[in-house]
Amino acid sequence: MTSNRRAFLAVQLATRWVFASSSVLLLACVSEPSSSVSPTLDAALSARATNEVVVSAAAPDSASRDTTLDVTISGSGFASGAAAKWALAGVTDPAQVRTNSTRYVNSRTLVANITISATATTGKWDIMVTSGSKGGIGTELFTVKVTGQAPPEPTSTFLMSNSASHLLRGDGLYLEGATSGYSGMSRYRDSECGVQSLIYANPGSRGDAVMGSAEVISRQCPSYPRGIRLTFALINGDGSTTSDGSEAVRTFMNVQVLQKAAAYGNPAVYVPVGATELRDMIFNDGSGPKYGKCAGLRFRPVLADGTVTGSDQVRVTRTASDTWVVQTQADETDPVTLRVTHHDKVWCQNNGKLYHMPTYFVVKSAVPLLP
Repeated sequence: MTSNRRAFLAVQLATRWVFASSSVLLLACVSEPSSSVSPTLDAALSARATNEVVVSAAAPDSASRDTTLDVTISGSGFASGAAAKWALAGVTDPAQVRTNSTRYVNSRTLVANITISATATTGKWDIMVTSGSKGGIGTELFTVKVTGQAPPEPTSTFLMSNSASHLLRGDGLYLEGATSGYSGMSRYRDSECGVQSLIYANPGSRGDAVMGSAEVISRQCPSYPRGIRLTFALINGDGSTTSDGSEAVRTFMNVQVLQKAAAYGNPAVYVPVGATELRDMIFNDGSGPKYGKCAGLRFRPVLADGTVTGSDQVRVTRTASDTWVVQTQADETDPVTLRVTHHDKVWCQNNGKLYHMPTYFVVKSAVPLLP
């Protein structure tokens, strides 16, 4: 081989090595991390890599727009002071989903109170939890749904006994007709003469049956406001009773947990058709600045604040899908001593006394309710 030929080959080999080396260097540069990567992504990747805060579930895992609710967040690594935020594709937007508060329960549970705006983006949202310098993200754990109008709570009619044997009874106005099977009972129908009467039976509602008089004057009614009549009978040590006055007053009445629908994974609470169960009942003998004798009366043995009243609950018998009979429990009389043991005791808020107050009325829903 001539010296010229050897020189030419040497130049070609050198040139190829330079291009090959350049290619290797170029590939190395392309694979190098860029400083323009999102800090949010960096934080999320860091949290996942350290596995110090894990966000695994939410209950409920969905809600409609224009809603404020509590959401229980499950996971691990939570600490006191942890904060939860909602994010869409990793970007928080409190104008759409705002966290009002985050309550620490334990290292595996938080409860966040959130407000979803009426214009929030529907779809799956992430839940991000920061706890000190640590953080974690539960991807697409919560769904924001289109606002759906809740069905209206069913209206109802309360039919109150007017018998003198019942010491809580109707006002004797708007009597029920003979064809209904409740002839002569005082009728309290929703929207009639200022009456408000509903059964809270939708998911998320209390399940109570309520009746009361509106706080406005209705000139279409011959007597306003509608109300009830009460006779107070003090219970003596031997079981006998002594009259402690009577009154005719307007009222707010509440039979509690009559027909509570299932919601957010919680079971329904209701009285099955054909069954009898005990329930709390509260009512007021008056409203506004001038209260009646007690202001509030409670067929409720223990109040929400823990006060033990010594009163009795009422019996609720469901006779049909739209009908509940509410009455006090029967008194017992000893056949030998004739001493009466009362099971119809009601507690008076103003004086703390217990009164014998037999009661009987019927609640009828405007529509059948299931189950």
